[in-house]
Amino acid sequence: MGERLARSNGAIVVIRYSALAATAILAFAFTQLNGLLRPTVEGPPWQFVILAGLALGAVITWTGLSYRLATWVVMLLNLLAAIIVAFRIATPETLTFLVPTADSFSALSEQLRQALSIIRSGIEPVIPVSGLVVIVMVVFWAVGTLTAYALVTGRNGLAVLPGIVLSLQFATMDRNPTGAGRIMVFVILLAGAVLAVTRDERASTAGRMAHASGVTPTRRLLSSATPLALVVTLLGSLIVVGAFRDRVPYDGVVAWRARTGLTGGYFGSVSYNPFASIQQSLVTNTRTPL
Repeated sequence: MGERLARSNGAIVVIRYSALAATAILAFAFTQLNGLLRPTVEGPPWQFVILAGLALGAVITWTGLSYRLATWVVMLLNLLAAIIVAFRIATPETLTFLVPTADSFSALSEQLRQALSIIRSGIEPVIPVSGLVVIVMVVFWAVGTLTAYALVTGRNGLAVLPGIVLSLQFATMDRNPTGAGRIMVFVILLAGAVLAVTRDERASTAGRMAHASGVTPTRRLLSSATPLALVVTLLGSLIVVGAFRDRVPYDGVVAWRARTGLTGGYFGSVSYNPFASIQQSLVTNTRTPL
């Protein structure tokens, strides 16, 4: 009885620390959306819609798996609920008692087409049109579903992975320079996630592993080497990024024009960037061709 109780308490610890780390990283990723989307002009703020999608995905998945429903049934429930909410956000006037009609599909298709055009050619922060809010809401819905599934099934590393991926993706999409404070927050969250997953995995196992020779590794060696490796990796990453940040172009491409204004040593020539194309109108006071 005592062994079962210890294992039960260990399972609670596994869920608690991994859940806290996953929640913190998802909250950080959510705050990054403020640099990508403008405030909502009319209707409910996009913040409420995206948080509702995240919460619904997590609650439906957690509840379904807790009642031992099949995984495919839980995913089907999430899909149906996400479709209903997407139509409710994008085309509420075309629904009949929350049931989409033929006009609903055409209207949603047009909204999504406009949103994809903004994603391809827009400059952040962009206007949060309905189709764009639907896409971001579905992304966070899927993230909430995956995080809840990982926590319920005991996959602690998978639970913190979606938030990390979202944070890195949003940082790449945001054209504003990332400040040192935000970088430090992300590093601290990343380190906390590694420690939380490590502690949870250790708490969920019973006994100690021994080598075939009979030598058992000491806990003292492991407890000192793991934090040291983590600190060296994080500090090394910050030092390397700080040292080489000025050597890499900000936009990740070559300069629009040579420093001397010349190309190939000929007067009056202009260097073009082969990796970029102008998607919007450009106003310039010079006669330089673009």
